[in-house]
Amino acid sequence: MSPAPADPKRNPAAPWYHSAWIIFAVAFTLRAALIFNFHLYRYASQPHYHFQFGWEEGRVASAVASGHGFSNPFYGQTGPTAWVTPLYSYLMAGVFRVFGIYSDTSALVMLLLNALFGALVIFPMHSIAARCFSRKVAVASIWTWAVWPFAMYYVAQPRDTSLTALLFTCTIALTLRIRASQSLNLSPWILLGLLWGALALSDSTLLLVLPPSILWLLAPKWRTPQFRFVFLRATLTCLLVIACMAPWMIRNTLVFHTFIPIRTDFGAELYLGNGPGSNGTLMIWKHPYDSPRQYALYRSMGEVAYCHMRGREAMAFIRSHPAHFFADTFRRVFYFWFGQPHPQQSDFLLYLPTINLAFFSVSGLLGLLLALRNRSPGTTLIALAFFFFPLTYYAVVVSQRFLFQLTPLLYILTLYLWTSAEEGYRVRMLSPRWWRTRFASQT
Repeated sequence: MSPAPADPKRNPAAPWYHSAWIIFAVAFTLRAALIFNFHLYRYASQPHYHFQFGWEEGRVASAVASGHGFSNPFYGQTGPTAWVTPLYSYLMAGVFRVFGIYSDTSALVMLLLNALFGALVIFPMHSIAARCFSRKVAVASIWTWAVWPFAMYYVAQPRDTSLTALLFTCTIALTLRIRASQSLNLSPWILLGLLWGALALSDSTLLLVLPPSILWLLAPKWRTPQFRFVFLRATLTCLLVIACMAPWMIRNTLVFHTFIPIRTDFGAELYLGNGPGSNGTLMIWKHPYDSPRQYALYRSMGEVAYCHMRGREAMAFIRSHPAHFFADTFRRVFYFWFGQPHPQQSDFLLYLPTINLAFFSVSGLLGLLLALRNRSPGTTLIALAFFFFPLTYYAVVVSQRFLFQLTPLLYILTLYLWTSAEEGYRVRMLSPRWWRTRFASQT
């Protein structure tokens, strides 16, 4: 039987520097200072960097803002697209409409929004850590997130990474709250459905975590009189997720004349990770935005036909080279958690993000094993997220930024591991029995 979860609410007697609001203010200030100090918002004077500002999401946002609709994910006019999810692109398009397409002001607003999203992660992090472990772990975790330089790494990149990490951490925190609560109040389930719906429109890969998390919520009520009520609420949550996705699915069906739930690019990404010459990393030189030949094919065939063609080529290569595919999959598992190699980079500073990633992955996974061993409440849900979320990336393609969605949880587990080690060492050092054993062994 798991121990009762801690109350995540702040202790009124706690010192001021334990306040999540104070730590949030520090986190946002540091991220904003990073943006201003290094002038990360100056893009207008560098037109050749425009594609790097948001990549495909930025190009689609510029098309929406200029009146061409959700289209043109690369260079030029290539027609309607579902290459990327819509949430962040529409957010960026709104900023472009108000402050100018690829203007310095738009860049500043988008980067400050990234800083805000990254700082807001502190609140669900605190809730998760306090509910699963202790307030001490919660405060240590969110302070680490606030000031650790590599937690700010993606603030400078106007992509959905920070927003998705915030939404996903909120869904985990709310799921833990619903499981711990004995109330059958409907509003948390409605909010959970809306959060998952927004998450689906930001990074649909995370939907792999939805079914096991719902089953995890239902498990304690199995064969109890309350199961029917909880099951109906879980069904409502799933229906709300579908309702949030429905307008986008209808749009895709009308535009492409075929059913496309979220994105069209799976076949193309599968080829970029598993086609001839693959080595477990993204074959960027075969991407339509980098290869003139592939761009010409994409433009002439249309997005859906092009992605289907690349998917068929990838599957044909996988079937004819199964050992190669499994070797690449093994590499991708390693690269997902511990970072990708930098074959042409000799500067040690360029390896620091990878070293940081590997440290928190090792410490976080060890912390998860310790938490599961100690039956800490809620850690089964975190384990399910760690297992299901990366499955698509293992088989298709990996990038260092994909792990960022799990990074807040890795920070919590890392601080749990180290505080547990520190407490265990202090207990041993203060134990007379430990000292007697030490002296006896020396004599």
